[in-house]
Amino acid sequence: MSENKILEEGQILNIHPKMGVIPELTKQNYEGLAKQLREPVTNAVDAKAENIYIDIQADGKFTDLIISDDGEGMNDEIFLEQFLALGGSDKYDQEDMIGRIGIGFLACAPFCEEIEIHSRFKGTKRAFIAVLYSEKFYTESFRYEGMDEFEAGKVIKIYEDADVIGLDPHYTRIRLKRLSQEVINQLTDIESFNNLKDELRKILPLTFPANTELFNHVSPELKKAIRKYSDPWSVKIFFNGEELIRRTYGEKPNEKFKDINELIEVKAKRGSGKVTGYLIQSYSKLSSDWRCLISRYQNTTVEYSGYLRFKEKSSLQYITGELFLDGLDKKKAISINRNEFNEGDDNYLALRDVIHEILDNYSRGVYSKSRKSSEIRKVIKKKTLIKQKLNNVSKSVSKQKKKKQIQKEIIKKASAKKKPPVKKEGMVDECRDVLKGAGYTITKRASKKGGKPMVTKKKRQERTIIKERVEDTFKPILKDISGSKEKDEKYSVGFIFHYGSIPRIEIVYEYDKIKDAERKVHYLNGGE
Repeated sequence: MSENKILEEGQILNIHPKMGVIPELTKQNYEGLAKQLREPVTNAVDAKAENIYIDIQADGKFTDLIISDDGEGMNDEIFLEQFLALGGSDKYDQEDMIGRIGIGFLACAPFCEEIEIHSRFKGTKRAFIAVLYSEKFYTESFRYEGMDEFEAGKVIKIYEDADVIGLDPHYTRIRLKRLSQEVINQLTDIESFNNLKDELRKILPLTFPANTELFNHVSPELKKAIRKYSDPWSVKIFFNGEELIRRTYGEKPNEKFKDINELIEVKAKRGSGKVTGYLIQSYSKLSSDWRCLISRYQNTTVEYSGYLRFKEKSSLQYITGELFLDGLDKKKAISINRNEFNEGDDNYLALRDVIHEILDNYSRGVYSKSRKSSEIRKVIKKKTLIKQKLNNVSKSVSKQKKKKQIQKEIIKKASAKKKPPVKKEGMVDECRDVLKGAGYTITKRASKKGGKPMVTKKKRQERTIIKERVEDTFKPILKDISGSKEKDEKYSVGFIFHYGSIPRIEIVYEYDKIKDAERKVHYLNGGE
């Protein structure tokens, strides 16, 4: 500390900001790439830009991000007195402009080494290129250096007649040079890139598309009111060559509208605040990115997480919406980083109370409907189960009936096929007598096990009937069997008596020389 720094009576005191305040104004206040990119975009909207372009450029070694617009641009005075000023923006009292504090350029400082600014003011020929050494803002060795003494950057080029080199009539182009690895990863990873794009579509001041699904569910009056509070601050924004379309609920197939509550210029009970927008009830629980109210001021999102500090309720899992707040003093109602509304502003608190009251009533209705729907679903489920059980019983009974019917039909068919035996008492008795005389016993039913014959021999004698014992009785039959065989050929003959519908005798004979068994059936009525 210098010895000549002595306080005197009546001395005018000055504040000497140090460079250490810069990290506090940026890293802590602008969290997330989407929110950081929102700052140069809103500056472009305030400059009456119609088109804004955000482009990624990589040369294999470094990656840059360029934000350019066709707004009014900056002249020397605007650049020095407003762009580089901290906390002294002339937008502070201009209600038609989004910006208010004047620290927007610092939002992008943390994730690049340099910020290069190109601009030309509308109606002038002069253009310039300047650079800010953003990496130095966060270097520890410069933390205690006074801002007035700190070399923040320099002017690189001045064009006295921009028309000669073919520059646009008015523009601003901000090039964020040599991005940090963290940002590069976010821009090169497909999922992270798409998430960033979706977030930008939610928070940036984009125009409502004419074919948005939302407009199919709201009244013409609300549609007109939404246009009133969004169109004056809307702009076309292109991200890496693709035009960003405003993200609204209902865009994806699973985003269904069960109910919608419209708010058209609802006034606070005190103060000048009023709100326009809508609350949506979904059929199923919302994904985390839709469990909120997107709250906007001049079409730029201020809060999009939570429900403006409304008490947690399970029914909020089914509620989302979008609110356009108006009639607030942005100098007091919006935080420095534009990420939230200021809880210390009475005008905002009065409007928030009205929003909470509407949300409370709506969430109660959602809960009641949800509970009633749940009870109805339970009853329907119970009835469905009973119906299923009855159907199963009916099917089982029907199956049993069908089975019994089939069994009856089988028995009926079997009975129809069975014919009473044709008895020819004379022949049967005669054959029985002959067989009994030969020492055989006749059984009434054939034993099919092992192919056993219907005639079994007493005392389990051999079943083959010897020729000599029945030759006299069956001589005509044996003669017929032998046919033209020689008399000296020896053969053995056996026969089995069957009686049923057609009584018959099976003659079994075997020639000694041929060694092959043959079988012939002789019916008692004389046929074969």
